Amino acid sequence: AGGLLESYVYVIYPFTESTPPPNNSCGSPVLIDPNTEAVVISGTTEDTMGKTLATDANVEPGCGGQGGPDVVYRIDLDALVPLAERIGPSVDEGATPLDEVPKGAFSPAFTRP
Repeated sequence: AGGLLESYVYVIYPFTESTPPPNNSCGSPVLIDPNTEAVVISGTTEDTMGKTLATDANVEPGCGGQGGPDVVYRIDLDALVPLAERIGPSVDEGATPLDEVPKGAFSPAFTRP
């Protein structure tokens, strides 16, 4: 008759030397430019074997700090002016305090004690 057939698949990756990603330090951040297209960022600080590629080298003042492997991205705020002017809010609107919570606002900013 019949019986239970079990199979196992093992994938073995060859050893490769670990190389940190190019944006591993504050001196070489990857530029994010939302003015040209929508920006979606995903990635990992590990290789396919789970070996950490990024290092904990960001000890410069104002650049993250110690605490684990990370990568660095940069946003040019001056380059965002056209985008901010198009979608708002304006500087004056952002600087004006709210008199009440906007209807339908579910941001944690409005629910904190």
